[in-house]
Amino acid sequence: MGFFDFFREKSVAELSAKRDIRGLARALGRMDPTSRAQAANALGVIGDPSAVHPLIERLRDPDSSVRRDISAALSRLLPACGAGPFVDHLRHPDATTREEISRILGAAGWKPSDDSETVAFLLACRAREQLRNLSYRALLNSMTLPNKSSWSNAYSEFFLVHVFAALCSNPSPDPEFVLAQLNNTQNDSAVRSFCASLAGLCPGPELIRSLAEILRSPGAPATLRANCALALQLRAELAVGEALSLLRDPALDDNIRLAHVSRILAYAGKPAVAGTLEELRRRGRKADFASVFALLGTGEADALDGLRSALPLFEASDRQGIQTFLSYFDRKSAASVANLLSNGSAAIRIIACSVLGNLRHRESVDNLYRLAASDSNESVRTEALFALGKMTDNKEAHQSLELLLNRDDVGVRMGAILLLSKAGIPVLGKLHAPA
Repeated sequence: MGFFDFFREKSVAELSAKRDIRGLARALGRMDPTSRAQAANALGVIGDPSAVHPLIERLRDPDSSVRRDISAALSRLLPACGAGPFVDHLRHPDATTREEISRILGAAGWKPSDDSETVAFLLACRAREQLRNLSYRALLNSMTLPNKSSWSNAYSEFFLVHVFAALCSNPSPDPEFVLAQLNNTQNDSAVRSFCASLAGLCPGPELIRSLAEILRSPGAPATLRANCALALQLRAELAVGEALSLLRDPALDDNIRLAHVSRILAYAGKPAVAGTLEELRRRGRKADFASVFALLGTGEADALDGLRSALPLFEASDRQGIQTFLSYFDRKSAASVANLLSNGSAAIRIIACSVLGNLRHRESVDNLYRLAASDSNESVRTEALFALGKMTDNKEAHQSLELLLNRDDVGVRMGAILLLSKAGIPVLGKLHAPA
């Protein structure tokens, strides 16, 4: 061999004749699509298992004819190599790659050996109805699967979020199933919390009553109560009566539950205003301030005017604090409220989010997205999410919620799924698997 022959790029035919798997794998990345297609065909003919990974990595080739040749080569390799290397790639970070692998496996008649493989396969091929059915089964098993413990934490979280998305997708979750699992006190609290979130998308007064009763119960786990409150917020227009009933309950005397109630009323907007003002004349200090929070959060002019008229009901020191809040939330200037999204007080940021959501303040979308994605306070993140959810008819708010589908915070991702699903916007297929 001459000196310059050492540096010459070998033809695919030469590499194939020498059964040079590494050389052919490198040829899959050449500039010429004909060479790439020839290399894929050669790897399929040779049938060496080590070719599976480089071929899979090239399933995103920009040339559609090359992609077809790569798929054909992988289909030829499957019987000789076994399904193992293909199954491993069902969790590939690229959705198109996952889908093509699932197609190859399905065409070959491959069957998953356990639930973890079933889930990975269904996620990859986007078999929505089957995934939905499996989701209910997983939910009944306290969301645990036989081999799930061997998955990475990131993939386990992805599975949980995808199950949730499948359950939220059209048609809406089965209300009878959700109600039965929510009220079954023998269920793991994680299952009941999961069902509480789903209840926000289900019709029916029975679910609203059950959510309110759990919120009323001091013995219910905090996460379950919080998810019940979020579901009632989603159905706020139907939950006003239950929320006012909770506000009148003398046993409801802790600030966390009163804060939940006030946010439901704030999210309901005008229908809740009259009843909330009435409560200012009926109850003591804690109920007063839950009502104040709700009235401020509506952002409605008559709510703020009513609160001003109710100021004489408060002691002088309390009046000063309420007047300060009212000066912040001047109905005539949404821009002044938007400035409060960066306030150092989490309580003020929460109310500002609520007001801007009720006012559909489009200029605040970017800042609301920033708070939903990364605020240090969980309640602020939730309220910013709900504010964006009030504006899903706005393109920028819609896009912001879609971006939140793939944040690290599972709670934020599930909140975005709920709000998009409530607006009738599909989310399956927009969730990214971890690398």
